[in-house]
Amino acid sequence: MSESELPEVLEEDEDVEEGEQEEGEEKPEENVLADDVIGECLSLLEKIGDGLAYTYIRLDCSNRELTNISILERYIHLRIIDVSNNQLSSLSPLDYLPNLLSLKADRNIIENVDIKPHAFLQYISMNNNKIEEISEGMSHPLVRHIDLAGNRIKELSQLNEENYPKLAILKLQENAIETIKDINLPSLTSLSLGHNKMTDFQWISNLVNLEFLEINNNSIDRLDGFNDNMKKLKYIDLKENIVDELSEVEKLTCLPALTILLLTDNPVSKEPDFRVEVLSFLPTLITLNYSDITEEERGEAYEVLKERQEAQNTQKEEIPLPP
Repeated sequence: MSESELPEVLEEDEDVEEGEQEEGEEKPEENVLADDVIGECLSLLEKIGDGLAYTYIRLDCSNRELTNISILERYIHLRIIDVSNNQLSSLSPLDYLPNLLSLKADRNIIENVDIKPHAFLQYISMNNNKIEEISEGMSHPLVRHIDLAGNRIKELSQLNEENYPKLAILKLQENAIETIKDINLPSLTSLSLGHNKMTDFQWISNLVNLEFLEINNNSIDRLDGFNDNMKKLKYIDLKENIVDELSEVEKLTCLPALTILLLTDNPVSKEPDFRVEVLSFLPTLITLNYSDITEEERGEAYEVLKERQEAQNTQKEEIPLPP
């Protein structure tokens, strides 16, 4: 099965929901996935081997309060698995599925991702668990989509091309991330970090193919870190941070493809003539704070830019030459 033929489950983007088990809550009652139940969960027949036999390759055992899925060790042809909304703490039985393509295990009680590398795994979603770090269990040679939103991650480190050569989409919103270091993912196009504890962008310079950046509801006041190698970045969501100076917004002038910028509920958005001033720095913008740029605003921004350039030229002419 080629990447273009993968089922739609590989592109799902469901809303993150709260599903964490509270501290001190009793251990869930044992509930093992059994033969009489698994038949209800199987679908999508596919040819195997020499094409003379068929088997089911999709399993959906979501919403069954399962605590144990060890029976899956016998279902080696499964490729697409959804075990969301259960009480699972381990996914190790999946080690026996050599053709696994897609895994959804949202809203369980997983603390550590204990699965070995899978040669074909491309889609992983484990939002709203109890995961505290991105461990080796998330590293697979073809994985391109990872959703770990709503977990307990505090730091990102050693996210590099060697371990994640194909990773394009990374969702980490609603964690407790304060620090990012040693991140070098040239294939990454979409990064979601909203509702964390970030304060800066010093880590972002190696994400040269990033197109979509969501980092709303953090504590960012400085916009250093962006550079002119980031030629594809089109969308930045910075709403509900603490950027308070237009000079910080001006640091985004190195981004030639930037068309959508959200700075709603930052102090800077209350500055006089905010929209015109920002547009004078960033003429490629189409949308600012959810409102499209008007032709009138473009005209005003052009005049502001023209006046600023004239003032700079005058200042240079007035600088006395050394004797």
